[in-house]
Amino acid sequence: GVGLIEVYLDAAPTENPLLNFSVRALSSAGEQSLTAGFVVEGDGPQPLLIRAIGTGLTSYGVAMPMTNPVLLLQDQYGTTQEFESVTETARAAANQAGAFEIRSDLGNVGTQLFLEPGIYTATVRGDPGIVLLEIYGLDP
Repeated sequence: GVGLIEVYLDAAPTENPLLNFSVRALSSAGEQSLTAGFVVEGDGPQPLLIRAIGTGLTSYGVAMPMTNPVLLLQDQYGTTQEFESVTETARAAANQAGAFEIRSDLGNVGTQLFLEPGIYTATVRGDPGIVLLEIYGLDP
């Protein structure tokens, strides 16, 4: 099925009001891909950690994890970046954010980015399976 979750922050601005957003779903390729939209605000590039966790979920008792997630990040102008592994900077950022550790092998994706203010879409596709998409706001 299709679900929509909207999160709005209605508070005094801080340096980084978003701590974490995550969604877990059964996902695959094409129209069955897990997709989440988000907005980056601020005066300049904001540091984010974005992860798509497939096989890393097995240690938490999740059956049928996605074995080969691919993370696509698209900005409001249609520019798309593709990620297929966990970068070393993502591992360090996960530690800073307090996120659980994931292995760097096939089945998990993670990247740390500095994104300009704008509208973004994160999409996870791959073989059918359960995947966790996480977006963390990091301290500048």
